[in-house]
Amino acid sequence: FPVTIQKTLQIESHPHFTQLEIETYFQPARHVGGDFFDFVEIEKNGKKYLVIIIADTSGKGVFACLYALGLRSLLRASLVNASSIEEAIKSANKLFYQDTKSQSVFVTAFFAWVDLESYDLFYTSCGHLPMLFCENSQIIELNTKGMALGVLETIILEVKRIKMDKDAFFILYSDDIVTGK
Repeated sequence: FPVTIQKTLQIESHPHFTQLEIETYFQPARHVGGDFFDFVEIEKNGKKYLVIIIADTSGKGVFACLYALGLRSLLRASLVNASSIEEAIKSANKLFYQDTKSQSVFVTAFFAWVDLESYDLFYTSCGHLPMLFCENSQIIELNTKGMALGVLETIILEVKRIKMDKDAFFILYSDDIVTGK
């Protein structure tokens, strides 16, 4: 049963775009855990975006996996219904906090969203490790100030933007890749 829950967090296929190539790899530290990534295609204010999420729930095992599954659902629903991506993250956090405040559960997350017309890259971190942005043989850590989801009911997001050229790429990862745990 726990492995079945974990599989619901794994993406079976990801979106395909003409000018955007996506590769993924997921290996949980245990059979069941709270790390996940997701892709959500949305339209806001007449523009199409691909929202990329990587998140890491505090704790391990089934406990973390169930909270991760709940947060992923909150984020998906909020992204579709909110007026902006920033508002969606704040809304999902508020609901997640209501469910987790007595348990002291939190989730670090990094959100990157690509304007599918201009290929501008927007990003914000909620206490997560920085994104690695690679362009012109340089690797730059992209990060923003931000608190993990579920810590407080209201969060403040810092959103930054970077223009991507056609050869640029970025890497999102969780702490398991740097700690090996």
